[in-house]
Amino acid sequence: MDGKLSIVVTGATGKMGKQTLITLAENSESMQVVGVVSQSISTSFLEDNNLDREILVSQTLSDLLKTTTPDLLIDFSIRESAMESAVICAGNNIDFITGTSGLTESDISTLESLANKHNVGIFVAPNFSLGAVILQHISALAGRHFDNAEIIEMHHSGKIDAPSGSSIATAKDMTNIDHGSEFTSPKTEKFNVEGSRGAAINGVGIHSLRLPGLMARQEVILGGKGEVLNLSHTTLNRESYMPGLMLAINYVSDNKNFTFGLGSILDL
Repeated sequence: MDGKLSIVVTGATGKMGKQTLITLAENSESMQVVGVVSQSISTSFLEDNNLDREILVSQTLSDLLKTTTPDLLIDFSIRESAMESAVICAGNNIDFITGTSGLTESDISTLESLANKHNVGIFVAPNFSLGAVILQHISALAGRHFDNAEIIEMHHSGKIDAPSGSSIATAKDMTNIDHGSEFTSPKTEKFNVEGSRGAAINGVGIHSLRLPGLMARQEVILGGKGEVLNLSHTTLNRESYMPGLMLAINYVSDNKNFTFGLGSILDL
């Protein structure tokens, strides 16, 4: 591959998969897409998306790996597919990056074990947006000084899981960084509509909105005596995820271990 990093993209027919392929093509001097995988992929996918016709196309990763062995797999599929791909990659000495939503704590533990057992790089990111990761970090710092907090996360109507991985990670970070205890959630005496107070993680309320017209937005609201601090970040399009993804690609190529979250490799 002329010294280039060879890459396979799973979930290639999705919106994040397609944006990833565009970005990788723009960086073709140092990396090369050798294969794309999706259960719904068609034989005309490469032509329809103006991609190199030499890229291998398959509905399953196992079949694709019969004819190529990439250095790295980038996954934007669904939870079940991501976990299956991670196991296959680890067994074939292929580094693995995923931004797939819905991974459980048990899944994260399994991925960490795979990385350690097979000495491969596995990178899991709830969000590849630099701004979103910085919001998460700032929220954790601000949370040290407040006892009440709520998160409102908003996404496009096509997002299949709730709450978002980013909101969950933010709530956990807010209680992990020197807060000392869970946040306080005011008790509601009467619910006129069940579930109207949303979900909660460590006392941080989380509310999920799904609407057409939205891409992604997260608001962190911290309340204290006589004041409210509002922190927010808005994603306007999927290009915003690509700088973070490129950082992850460069990092995982040189670090054969498990890494969770883009914030762990940023100088925050």
